[in-house]
Amino acid sequence: RRIWFNPAVSSGLQAFAYSVEHTAHGFTADAHLYRSSDLETWTEIISPSASQGAAQMTFLDSEIWLASDGLYQYTQVTGWQDVTTMGYPPVAVSVSPADTQVMYIGTDFGVEKSVDGGENWSDANQELAGIVPDAMAVSPHDLDTLYVRTLQGIFKSTTAGNDWQYLDHGGGGYSGGDNILAVDHD
Repeated sequence: RRIWFNPAVSSGLQAFAYSVEHTAHGFTADAHLYRSSDLETWTEIISPSASQGAAQMTFLDSEIWLASDGLYQYTQVTGWQDVTTMGYPPVAVSVSPADTQVMYIGTDFGVEKSVDGGENWSDANQELAGIVPDAMAVSPHDLDTLYVRTLQGIFKSTTAGNDWQYLDHGGGGYSGGDNILAVDHD
């Protein structure tokens, strides 16, 4: 269903694939996450327990974040850990590379922001009523600038989610089901 390449790995390749199994009636039955260093051999590394079809990963120098049926964090010291602190599952996550305490998640109820590494969350939904983000990205140059991709299109906030502007780039809809959105780090 999804494949990501980790840009934080300086040598070699690190890819992640998110697979979702479906029942005969079309409902999601199980989700699995795999890692590969050659795109031929894949190793399962975590099995989220719920059945979310949507997922997004964010890569930092020493951390990987996964939003799926919950919020998961990976470090070499702790491995994968469920760090879900919100009441409903996120489908998108973005962590600022400039300040990893600043995080945004997208849920079926909109956008939420944390300034303490995910311990506490507050709404960042002003002017996004009824819009569900399926991908998000925060600027590494300005922590108040973030983007969300929704079924309705791409939106931008320059005020940390306090207000939003619609960007007419044709980014809405389900073009292949992709939930990819990135900000140029240069």
